[in-house]
Amino acid sequence: MEWLDPLILSRWQFGLTTIYHYLFVPLTIGMALAAAILQTAWVRTGKIEYLHLTRFSGRSSSSTSRWALSPASCRSSSSG
Repeated sequence: MEWLDPLILSRWQFGLTTIYHYLFVPLTIGMALAAAILQTAWVRTGKIEYLHLTRFSGRSSSSTSRWALSPASCRSSSSG
């Protein structure tokens, strides 16, 4: 079978790894920056809305990082 050639499989592996890297690295960096900006806005203004947004973005950022850093075998199982 031609599609089981090690060269083709290694190219697919490299391509998927590159896509994964280019997707999650900027996403987590951007979310961390957004959380820092929202926290600064909350400290400066004292508005509770900024506190809620800070907590939401912090939770979203940590769950994205956790998903991005976990092995693929852990993600394939359903989580209740």
